[in-house]
Amino acid sequence: MPEIEEESMPEMEEDISEEEFPKPEFLRRIYYLIAATAALAIISLIPTPAGLSVEGQRALGVLVFVTILWITETFPLGLTAFLVQFYSRFWEL
Repeated sequence: MPEIEEESMPEMEEDISEEEFPKPEFLRRIYYLIAATAALAIISLIPTPAGLSVEGQRALGVLVFVTILWITETFPLGLTAFLVQFYSRFWEL
């Protein structure tokens, strides 16, 4: 059996484990969640238009929030529906 010289073997680079870097799917979900939350905050903080109550404005913000989450499929639909109930109770809509 021939012996293999250490010098003739190519050096192997260390494999970078997947745990060190977040997966693109995770980052995509985080970005869409931030965008949906920003839309909710902007709609809730702008001055209330004439003819629209504060509760109506908040409800519109929640609608935009969950619509962004539904379209982008950031979370499963059941969890997104739960968020509607959570924000409705949180803001007493």
